[in-house]
Amino acid sequence: MKVNGYEIEPGANLVRAILYGADLSNAKLAGADLGDAGLTGANLTGVDLSRADLTGAGLSEANLTGADLTRADLTRAVLRYADLSGANFSDADLSYADLSYANLSRTNLIRANITHTDFFGAYFLNTVLTDVFTDDEVNNVFSEDEINYRESREKESSLEDESLEDESLEDEDEP
Repeated sequence: MKVNGYEIEPGANLVRAILYGADLSNAKLAGADLGDAGLTGANLTGVDLSRADLTGAGLSEANLTGADLTRADLTRAVLRYADLSGANFSDADLSYADLSYANLSRTNLIRANITHTDFFGAYFLNTVLTDVFTDDEVNNVFSEDEINYRESREKESSLEDESLEDESLEDEDEP
């Protein structure tokens, strides 16, 4: 398949390709070299980018719903406002990538390298972050206010549980 004069196939050399807004849904690009490619606003729904090189690629506002990026290299890639829901990034390298405001719901990041990755404002729901490789501090995953809110809710919840236990013990003591 050809898009904007570029041959879209597994292992393709698409270094610095300009594919803004292109429809590459369900394309087979396993092992392709898309280093520094311009894919802003592209439809990459269900695309196979396993083992692909996307180093420095521009993927802002791209739709990668259900895409396979297993073992892909996305070092320094820009995925601002991208829809990554249901995508598989297992064993992928996302170091120094910008995923600010990205939708990461139901995304698989098992064993992914997220060292110095920017997740500011990203949406996480049922995201799998098992055994990820990261620096000591994951940049901007949750704001301090969100962490404090969650901690206070956990404390309130445990206090409520204790209160309920105390009330049930008092009820047992009454004749």
